[in-house]
Amino acid sequence: MNQNGLDFIGFVVFMAAWAFNAEVAAVIGPYMAIIIAASCGAGLSLSARPKTTRVNAIAYFFIVGTMASIFTGSIAAILAWAHPGLSERALLAPVAFVIGWIGDDWRGFRQNTKEFIRDSVFRKRGGDR
Repeated sequence: MNQNGLDFIGFVVFMAAWAFNAEVAAVIGPYMAIIIAASCGAGLSLSARPKTTRVNAIAYFFIVGTMASIFTGSIAAILAWAHPGLSERALLAPVAFVIGWIGDDWRGFRQNTKEFIRDSVFRKRGGDR
């Protein structure tokens, strides 16, 4: 199925086609978009962390970008399956951004998610914690 949408992924594929041929741009464009979105999120995450050296900051961006490029596609597929109105392609950049924003604070993310689920369940039941 050929999707020629005006979205972030399409824009990055278009920009990559200037440097590469169209077939290569269609393959690496989504990955470039994932890295860009994850880097934006990692920038926000890095600004909230204690000051560090440039080498550590570069390593942080590399780790977050690698993690985003590995997990974004699978998470976007699961979300698209759970919400049929959303396409995987539309979810790639937001998922990568969130992965970058979480950065290395997965423990805090897990704790906040657990509290959110617990509060939602008890609110629906009408009970107390």
